[in-house]
Amino acid sequence: APQPMDDLSRFCCLNSRCPDLGRRGAGNLTVTGRLGKSRQFRLLYCRTCRARFSERKGTPLYRAHLTEEKVTSILEHLHEGCGVLKTARLVKVHPDTVSRYSRTAGGHARAAHDELVAHTPETRELQLDEKWAFVAKKEKNCEGDDPEDRFRGDCWDHVAFDPEHRLVVSVVPGERTAETAQELVTDVKARLGGRT
Repeated sequence: APQPMDDLSRFCCLNSRCPDLGRRGAGNLTVTGRLGKSRQFRLLYCRTCRARFSERKGTPLYRAHLTEEKVTSILEHLHEGCGVLKTARLVKVHPDTVSRYSRTAGGHARAAHDELVAHTPETRELQLDEKWAFVAKKEKNCEGDDPEDRFRGDCWDHVAFDPEHRLVVSVVPGERTAETAQELVTDVKARLGGRT
């Protein structure tokens, strides 16, 4: 039976066939059990579609083999600008583990951003800019016939920023081309409804 103290307002059904998919606070979820070695995670049940799933489903911690503290440490190091190898040394995990959690958390961050910044009615002004970095080595040092260099070299992020609210409205990574800049402007226009 569900516990009355359980706050499930942050959760939603994740079953793609459920009519309540993605609706938070719909009152369709209850707690039906516990999961994990110490039974520390709630098992949620959707009354609408009768699906059961872990409260961690849909998060970077879903099916994580590392402790929550270690995953959090990996992501905090990456957030502070540490590279994959440095993070792996500091947290004492394999670099592939750091990359895997980085990709997983990145996907979740993108989905959260798209949900929360789908439309930004408060934005009145935007600054568009680009920033350059490189992966492994600079583009001028990449060999055209080396298959490893296909994923190395120059990397550009095209950014639309709301300076008043300190909000990154959109980021489009890609080559420094007019097409990439147009992709950024198109995304911003869709998010702002063409107002700004």
